[in-house]
Amino acid sequence: MDISSILGVVANGATGGIFGGILGLGKFWMQSKHEDAVAKRRLELTKINNIQDLALMDKEAQRATIDAQIAYDKTDLTNLGESVKSQDKEIKALQSSLDKSGFWVNAFAGVLFTIATFIGKMVRPVLTISLMLMTYGVYYKTQMLMNGLTGLAPADLTNIYKEIITAILSLTGTAVGYWFVTRYTTTKK
Repeated sequence: MDISSILGVVANGATGGIFGGILGLGKFWMQSKHEDAVAKRRLELTKINNIQDLALMDKEAQRATIDAQIAYDKTDLTNLGESVKSQDKEIKALQSSLDKSGFWVNAFAGVLFTIATFIGKMVRPVLTISLMLMTYGVYYKTQMLMNGLTGLAPADLTNIYKEIITAILSLTGTAVGYWFVTRYTTTKK
């Protein structure tokens, strides 16, 4: 074996080793990148799963709240029904006792109702007449007061007198008109 063969073998081995080392490093680097990408994907998948689990738990909590509210409302409605039934029994008992109370109680109630209706219908005319009498009283007192004022000029007295009388008459007319207009609208209903 000569030296050139030995050097050829060594050079061939060294080149193959270097080339193999470079390929090994490249393969290691590629595997490392692949493992990093897989780890990132697993982390993202875990985050997505956690978000989905939280959303599902939130929806379950909302459903439980709604179910509890429905149960409460059902109980409340049942209690209301029972209350209405008991009040209905009380009303029937009261009607029964009124039916048994006799003619005189019903007659007395009818008389009281008639008196109350009469008083209610007389309020408007009595108020109207009272307002007219009070208006005349204010007019009369104003006239007496104006005749007693001697320190003002007659033109000033006349102007004051006209303003007071105009204001009183407009207020009285408005009140009386309103009372009679509302009377007709309430009887039409």
